[in-house]
Amino acid sequence: MKNSLLLTTILSLLFAARSGGAYAQNPGSLDLSFDPGSGANGEIKVAAIQSDGRILIAGGFTAYNGTPRYRIARLNSDGSIDGTFVPGLGANGEIRVVSVQSDGKIVIGGQFWSYSGTPRHCIARLNEDGSLDLTFNPAPGVGSLGFGVFASAIQIDGKILIGGFFDMVNGISRNGIARLNADGSLDETFDPGVGVGPDETEAMVSSMAIQSDGKIWIGGNFSTYNGTPTADLVRLNEDGSMDTAIADGVAWEVRVISIQDDGGIVIGGLFTSRIRRLNPNGELDMTFDPGSGFSGPTWINVWAIAIEDDGRIVVGGAFWSYNGTPRNNIARLNPDGSLDMTFDPGSGANDAVYVSAIQSDGRIILGGRFTSYNGTARNHIARLNSEGIVGQYDVAQNAFAISPNPASFSVTINLPEQPSRAEFILRNAQAQVVLRSTLASGRNEVPLSGLAPGLYAVEVSTATGHRTERLVVQ
Repeated sequence: MKNSLLLTTILSLLFAARSGGAYAQNPGSLDLSFDPGSGANGEIKVAAIQSDGRILIAGGFTAYNGTPRYRIARLNSDGSIDGTFVPGLGANGEIRVVSVQSDGKIVIGGQFWSYSGTPRHCIARLNEDGSLDLTFNPAPGVGSLGFGVFASAIQIDGKILIGGFFDMVNGISRNGIARLNADGSLDETFDPGVGVGPDETEAMVSSMAIQSDGKIWIGGNFSTYNGTPTADLVRLNEDGSMDTAIADGVAWEVRVISIQDDGGIVIGGLFTSRIRRLNPNGELDMTFDPGSGFSGPTWINVWAIAIEDDGRIVVGGAFWSYNGTPRNNIARLNPDGSLDMTFDPGSGANDAVYVSAIQSDGRIILGGRFTSYNGTARNHIARLNSEGIVGQYDVAQNAFAISPNPASFSVTINLPEQPSRAEFILRNAQAQVVLRSTLASGRNEVPLSGLAPGLYAVEVSTATGHRTERLVVQ
């Protein structure tokens, strides 16, 4: 009796409440349908969500859920490792940036000197399958300071902006910022002059974002750009010349820049309150009021900012509270800067969050240094629920049938004519994936051999959504 009650309770968390075919969610709660297993064995510093929903992660790890993956991996939408992405020996040092091109190729940067045994100094491009793209040859790469590439952005014309801590790119002087052509060669039409603070031993660019008009925001730790005083934040013209310098006191060590649909610029870093918003002209937006902002450990920081479709802002970093309300390393703000109280992370992440990325269905990918979320083990990666419809799968019109239920040796799943293909996932009472296959429209027989008796969750997912039903295995 106790075991049955426990199974039902755990599964109720997985299924959640449903109304009209859409999941009612608790914003900020852990999404148990995303199962990373033992997760990454080291920090995740960056993540990028591909157009097909698969998730690229990178950082300092060397394995994911027990499978060797050297500093980069790709995950399926349920958190399992994507076996079609094979990076071989991967990067021999930490990866700090990942940018996906429109053709699916992947630009990586960081503090590495080779990729899968081939020399690549701090910058490389990968094919969609994780192999090194040999048509992109940035030799001799980023140096001579060589501490690495910490920011990147891809322009609409395919050229690649990089920022970091370096004084040369491909043998030509470039302090902290440069632009590459599609083949990896230096684009000399982008001329930053003497770049960021060449008189400073630790001057670097650690964040960047491109406006819709092509102008470029860069942030980091520097006090001059091409000899003009600025305070760690500057806007550039497309040719690399300075367009707007931000006055001293507005920013200090900017770690992340995110541009809103209306042109507003949200920045995070080490400055007072740790988060601010600028108007499109670069002036401080006084309608955005963070109050006392983030507080917590000695080294309070904002590392990650992601903007939701409705303008709310998901923030990750190293902090314990926001404007006096407890929030451990993750919070969501309303568009005016106030804390969104509908987003409840419970005890939150137990260590720093470096990554917040929003999927097309609104759910939120987190990555970082943490090993648990709201008391549940999650090694360096987790996915959170958000409100809204997970998918548009109409249960009334597109319901699938399971028979028999209870089942012993196999189960038959009948799909309607639409969709033509679907993914079948079976989870046990701990929300772990125990079986996965692809379904076609019509009758599908799925064997259940080797499964222990008990209560399971059947998930059927299509490109437009998913539905979950209970299954009893005898």
